[in-house]
Amino acid sequence: MMEALNIANDPPAGVRVRVAGPTESGWRIVGLWDSREAFETFRSERLAPVLQGGGGPTPTFEFWPIESVIIR
Repeated sequence: MMEALNIANDPPAGVRVRVAGPTESGWRIVGLWDSREAFETFRSERLAPVLQGGGGPTPTFEFWPIESVIIR
């Protein structure tokens, strides 16, 4: 899936931070985007076609506003 999305070499417009790692039930991915609209564009144009072709489960998404970000 990561190869098909090509995020490392061709990051989607509007993504600022992406962290991902395994959990007991699959994977957790947290992304910081310029806007919800930027994510929705990525979701419809790149993510949805890859998910449909992969046959895996449809992920659930949660959204919340960000107050601040600290990167050291």
